[in-house]
Amino acid sequence: MALQFLTALKMYLTVSFLGLLGIPLCFLVFSRIRGGAVLFARPAMLLLITYLVWIASTIHLLPFTRLGIVIAALIILGATAPLLLKKREQLLERLREDLPIIWRGELLFLIVFLVAVFFKMHKSITYGTEKYMDLALLSSIFRTRWMPPADPWLSGHSINYYYGGYMIFAGLAKLAGVSAAVGYNLAIALTFALVAVCIYTLVYSLTKSHWLGLLGCVLHSWIGNLEAARQVTRHLLTGFASQISSPTRIFVWFFSAFHPINLWKTTRVIVDATGGETINEYPLFTFYWGDLHPHLTSMPFVILVLALIWQLLKSPEKGTLTQRLKKDLPGSLFLSLSLGGLALINGLDFPSFALLAGFVLVLKEIIHARSEAGTTWTQWLLAGLGRGVAFAVAVVGLAYILYLPFFLKYSPPVQGAEGMLKTTLFRTDLSEYVFVFGTFLFLILAYLVAQLLLTIKAHETTIGKVAFMVLVMLFVLGWGFEGYVLVPLMISLLLAFSYLLIRDLKDSPARVFALALVLMALGIKVACERVYIVDGYGNDLQRMNTLFKLHLQAWVVLAVACPFLLSEIIRNRSLALGARVGTVIALVVLCLVGFITTQSMARQVFDPADALEKQFSSLDIKTLDGQQYLKFVRPDTVQRWPSARGPEGSDEYRAIQWLINNVQGQPVIAEATGDPYRYYGRVSANTGLPTILGWFNHESVWRKDADGKLYEHLNERKADVEKIYKSTDIAEAAAILKKYNASYLYLGPLEREAYPGKGLDKFQQAGWASAFSSQEVNIYRVP
Repeated sequence: MALQFLTALKMYLTVSFLGLLGIPLCFLVFSRIRGGAVLFARPAMLLLITYLVWIASTIHLLPFTRLGIVIAALIILGATAPLLLKKREQLLERLREDLPIIWRGELLFLIVFLVAVFFKMHKSITYGTEKYMDLALLSSIFRTRWMPPADPWLSGHSINYYYGGYMIFAGLAKLAGVSAAVGYNLAIALTFALVAVCIYTLVYSLTKSHWLGLLGCVLHSWIGNLEAARQVTRHLLTGFASQISSPTRIFVWFFSAFHPINLWKTTRVIVDATGGETINEYPLFTFYWGDLHPHLTSMPFVILVLALIWQLLKSPEKGTLTQRLKKDLPGSLFLSLSLGGLALINGLDFPSFALLAGFVLVLKEIIHARSEAGTTWTQWLLAGLGRGVAFAVAVVGLAYILYLPFFLKYSPPVQGAEGMLKTTLFRTDLSEYVFVFGTFLFLILAYLVAQLLLTIKAHETTIGKVAFMVLVMLFVLGWGFEGYVLVPLMISLLLAFSYLLIRDLKDSPARVFALALVLMALGIKVACERVYIVDGYGNDLQRMNTLFKLHLQAWVVLAVACPFLLSEIIRNRSLALGARVGTVIALVVLCLVGFITTQSMARQVFDPADALEKQFSSLDIKTLDGQQYLKFVRPDTVQRWPSARGPEGSDEYRAIQWLINNVQGQPVIAEATGDPYRYYGRVSANTGLPTILGWFNHESVWRKDADGKLYEHLNERKADVEKIYKSTDIAEAAAILKKYNASYLYLGPLEREAYPGKGLDKFQQAGWASAFSSQEVNIYRVP
């Protein structure tokens, strides 16, 4: 176990050293955020270095290698060194002032990282659900030198997916000197820690409270939704009568309700149709489940974008437009870089947060125009709108230009000719929404009630009563028209918070920012009730991925905004003490309810229900290497390999390690193809070598289908792979392998089961050379 922590320490020191190099740059970029120069330096440098290497490797100027990454870091250091020398006194003074938040943030980062590493050592297997997909993309990029990277599951093609997150962590793993399989698990642990420190820093900047900064971390990724509490309640209500006879039995029965929680069900709360569940994933589950998907790797960079938006809005500088633009230039440029980076990391985040950035920048310019003397309300409104829109277009437009090679190459896999959006047939019940977002909804409503009470207390009864009556009328009318409560409620809240935003526009930038985030979350929910993003999952599952991706965006902005809303409630002495204390107590109860999910996840890490994890954990192996299970256990059968022996492990494991260690570049390797979410595609996934066809359904979803030609092509590849192994004609097999430029052919247990028959003997009979040979596995060189 100590060796695993030393491996994790390499990653920690590597990313921290990169952050250290980025402090001078972040001193400029985050000049208005306490501690931002240090605590945002890690994600900022990861993004900037990756961008430099990405753009350089795209034009074949600098390869994506350890040396290329070092050169990119040195370029940044060389560019910021003059700044460090010129402003070292100001920088040192700022660091001294920010020391209280810096040491707390650094301690938080280290503790969360070590805890996450400890958990990943007990849950390291990179097999199951879509982990092979993530490992395949990470391993392929780990091998690549030039962008765009090769698609590991469709040889001869580049990846048509958001690969920025995989590139960030593949580059970091290269720099730290760890394998892709180890880097996979460390990427999840590191993301968990980066999210914690970034949210803490941003919320602290809004609230000036360390405790509320920690609350932001709790709300985002340390608790689950309220579905687990419903499961516990059902257990207690249904079992009470049968257990009441004995106090001991009652005690055991009560605590058994908390384990095992059906964690999968906590992410399938909203049901659109019979068998048409949607995905309502929350960040804690994302980290626990362990799929290294774009929606996970984008999290710290989404918060980085929020911090940059807040940096531009915070404490607006007085002066001419030119003077203000000059002062805002570093933050504006880095916002463009970070916004574009979201498109490369997790595409759907780009339009959402670009709209948020544009909205806040317009508000910023309206605030400035409103403060200018001698202008009427029409003049300052038009001036603010004009400047704000121009500023927003410039920032978002530059983001697009910076990542133009990706946008030109990437083809959105839209299904159908109607476009990317369609009107949805389904609606979400209020109860379903409450079980997903109940904790946040409580704070939103509590803040709204507090503002109403303050309005009445300030004797603004007329406007307060009129506004309240209008909202009630709109809600009732909307409910009657819709037949569902949720949409009218969200629209009513949108109107109420829009009014509060306009009312407080000139008073507090922090309030403006927090209210803008709440408006974004409410707007996301209304949008999800009206439209869905077209994909290939069928009518019953039409909203599945739409809710999945957009709900996670709502979750992160609410985790940042809600601690500020709470601070506004508890710090306002005009509100009754009982109301303020009651709000805190209710929130604590809701957080404790959310911790039911957390404790269940922790217990299932150490006592897994998954058959493969249980089999592997019985060997008492604690590791960060996501491939170690292959030494002993065949994942699809959950049985010990016949060839598993000693430290060398199974023949399959040794064959994969041989390919990793001895094959340079990315030559094509033929292997069996078959059902997704199973063991097929394991060679390409574990080695990064492209294969003829990996998981059919993923390739069909990733790529646009033009009149059925994609499916025709994929079916042709599937048939060709079958011919390679089943045909008794060696010439036919060789011709097909040549057609796909294959250099190696893998013949292991899965190929023998998938394509039984005499055709498997032809390679040895023809005298093909074995690059690797063992009892269960042969790897042939294609002549």
